[in-house]
Amino acid sequence: MSSQDSGRTVIVHKTRDDKGKRLFVDNKISTTKYNFLTFIPLNLFFQFTRIANFYFLIIVLLLQFSWAPISASVAVVPLVIVIGFTMVRDGVEDLLRWKSDKKINNSTAHYLRNGQFEDIAWKDISVGDVIQIKKDEQVPADIVVLSSSNDDGITYIDTCNLDGETNLKIRQALVPTQYLTTAPKCSEFNATIVCDQPNNLLYTFNGYIKIGAEQHSLENRQILLRGCVLRNTHWANGVVVYTGKESKIM
Repeated sequence: MSSQDSGRTVIVHKTRDDKGKRLFVDNKISTTKYNFLTFIPLNLFFQFTRIANFYFLIIVLLLQFSWAPISASVAVVPLVIVIGFTMVRDGVEDLLRWKSDKKINNSTAHYLRNGQFEDIAWKDISVGDVIQIKKDEQVPADIVVLSSSNDDGITYIDTCNLDGETNLKIRQALVPTQYLTTAPKCSEFNATIVCDQPNNLLYTFNGYIKIGAEQHSLENRQILLRGCVLRNTHWANGVVVYTGKESKIM
């Protein structure tokens, strides 16, 4: 597997190189702004980039001179109160984001291993994994759908988390992969997917899948994006092509 300027190449089932290193980024996400070491300096920097706070900071500095008409404490106290209140609020918000990230990263997904689908945390999913999404579950990464519980490979998804639309969208597996309805069949399946480099275009996907000597085109109709929810379909199987910060929604 490799990643080239012309596109991303994904070999189904191959997630690591010969040294055991991931070939692409992991599926862990982080939406926080700070950590324990950077919170105070970064938060103060962001706050003083606001014109009002910077203006009062200049006033406080000017009041330090002996010729100042009033005491510096007159301006310091309200500035400290505003900065302190904002810092507490930002800290609470960032803590809530951290808790949300932790919950999402440790959500349960189902990936193919040793001939069966086993539970795995979202953060441990890799590009090249074959995973299964069940009805009413969120898709943990951007995947190319291979098959579904419907005979024609049709998959219905709710994309409200992505674009706010409540009407269900239709995705459909290619005919050559619709037979991959069981874990053993998926285990024996070998293919190479070549697609776009990671991007944030929710409605655009271009690529192809090479199965043996045959090559079949892929488009947006064959991809399930991270964050969408499977509806009216008992299950769907697919190959992960984008993970974590490289998924389209991130």
